[in-house]
Amino acid sequence: MRFRNPLTGFCDGCYNEFERQIEIGSKDIFLQVEPELTFDLKGEVLGIHQGKIWDPPSGLLSPLTPDMRTQLDSGTGVDDIGKELFGDYLRSRLVATFVDMTKAVNT
Repeated sequence: MRFRNPLTGFCDGCYNEFERQIEIGSKDIFLQVEPELTFDLKGEVLGIHQGKIWDPPSGLLSPLTPDMRTQLDSGTGVDDIGKELFGDYLRSRLVATFVDMTKAVNT
């Protein structure tokens, strides 16, 4: 049996299912929080404001990558780039949370 990540103990098949479930869950959560999200661009920094999702309110700041700059220059809106960036952030937080929980159960 091969393990995709020896720290979590997931085999390849289980890890693929884990990733699939994270994708489903993150999309569901995103749909719930999307109405609270606002985005702005100040200079070369994209701001993601999370409204009432957290108390007190918080936000994320991301320096523009060359890819983001190219997208903006070609007409992609700040909101579209921000939503993609927040979706990536949400997925990464879900993965980290569930991997930590799996490690805690397995110790």
